[in-house]
Amino acid sequence: MKMLIELDKEDLVALVKGSSPNSSIMSHPIIKEHGTFNGSQDRWDWDYKLSNLTEEQLLTIYSMCKQSWK
Repeated sequence: MKMLIELDKEDLVALVKGSSPNSSIMSHPIIKEHGTFNGSQDRWDWDYKLSNLTEEQLLTIYSMCKQSWK
């Protein structure tokens, strides 16, 4: 099922923060520039500057993370 919804920048930041990249794309420049892998806690931590990105950049990051797990 697909839904069409309107998202603002705050929504897109929340989507990105709620996702994480698969290890296969963690070194991709777009991903690596905006977060780090915390090995001691085995999790990805996003940079606090996500809100400085454009809506298009946020959507690209979210899409890349989503696709990396397929």
